[in-house]
Amino acid sequence: MSLYRDGRGALQPISKYKMSELIKIAEENNILLIDERGERKKAKKLYDDIKDFDMSKCSFQQIMEGSERGGMAKCANHTPVHGGGL
Repeated sequence: MSLYRDGRGALQPISKYKMSELIKIAEENNILLIDERGERKKAKKLYDDIKDFDMSKCSFQQIMEGSERGGMAKCANHTPVHGGGL
């Protein structure tokens, strides 16, 4: 299972996922299933971590592309990120 449910490349709302799907997505992307207290993450926390992972992966690419162009970069899935360098 990829990070996304559909071919559009957008992370779907949390209500579209079963817990087993969130676990599988997290495992495929090396996202921890256990929180800092040693407890299993609830669906909302796991979803948020997946979303953060997705945003950080995309943002890094946007920053690199934006800095090469000297302006704003925009991923198809997210809002623009200024690419002024790292």
